[in-house]
Amino acid sequence: MEKAEFVQNLKASRLEWEALVAQARSGEEEGGGSRPGRGSEDEWSLKDFVAHNIWYEQEIVRLLQTRTLPHAPSDDLWAMRNDERNKVLYDMFHDLPLAALVAKEQEIYNELFIEVRKLNDADLNDPTRYTGMPVDWMP
Repeated sequence: MEKAEFVQNLKASRLEWEALVAQARSGEEEGGGSRPGRGSEDEWSLKDFVAHNIWYEQEIVRLLQTRTLPHAPSDDLWAMRNDERNKVLYDMFHDLPLAALVAKEQEIYNELFIEVRKLNDADLNDPTRYTGMPVDWMP
């Protein structure tokens, strides 16, 4: 994939994300709707999705900044099964109000977009540009 196409797709996806967040926020009370111990994404609240997006976007930012796939302390979370990791992420973020999570996610996305703009075509297509990335993965 070429960088220009990737950036265009990222911008379009972001617009969709922002529209969905705005729509969902209009239907949920501030800070409400999040229940512990849920494993199925169709049971998640907006707050759950935003919190998870924060963590995953932070991981991508870290990857792009360090050009290294394994990095502590998140290695432990990556090693967990999805349902276990979801519970840890829920515990990390459940005390924060939805507005704070949305603001934090926007901040992380802005960092992500800055890092993406630094990439070139090879960075998007060559796994050897990232230490520790399996050669059969597409960055």
